[in-house]
Amino acid sequence: MIRRTGRGNRIALLLIGLALLLGGATGLVRGLNALPDVFGDQHALIIDKPTRNWVAGQPWFWPTVAAVAVLVFLLTLWWLAAQGQTRLLRRIELEADPRRGTTYLPAGAVTSALENDLAASPHIRHARAALTGTSTRPRLALSVTLTAEAEPAEAVGRIGQAIGRVREALENEDLNATIRIRSLRPSRS
Repeated sequence: MIRRTGRGNRIALLLIGLALLLGGATGLVRGLNALPDVFGDQHALIIDKPTRNWVAGQPWFWPTVAAVAVLVFLLTLWWLAAQGQTRLLRRIELEADPRRGTTYLPAGAVTSALENDLAASPHIRHARAALTGTSTRPRLALSVTLTAEAEPAEAVGRIGQAIGRVREALENEDLNATIRIRSLRPSRS
């Protein structure tokens, strides 16, 4: 997940949580009749007659409520769509020279080569790689599943060597890599 999206998710969930907490606390206080002078009597209608009359006299009120509901719905759809965006790179810029042109490498070639390199190891059952970031500053996301009989130190060494080869091929020693390693449980005999 991208940092900006993660931060936005935390802020939005915090605000929604606070609104729900305040609404629940208000309902609880009213139900317990703890502050009847502030929230009204627990047996009284939530929306009193003067408020209903005021709403009935305002022709703009219900269209505004509908517009706000549609806006909330569209924001919710936008938020859901943002969760699915991976922002994978399609290509990596290797050499930018205004006189000779720019050289690009398909990101899929890099990730496939890394996955094939790791698949050749007897300690690694499955590897999945993806490049994110920008074409000039890519980031590597790598997910590796070790075999049940794998030696973790040897597997980590193999992963480090493979990432070193990718950095060398891209001529980018600063390539950031996030690695998730999962191990299968040994089978019981």
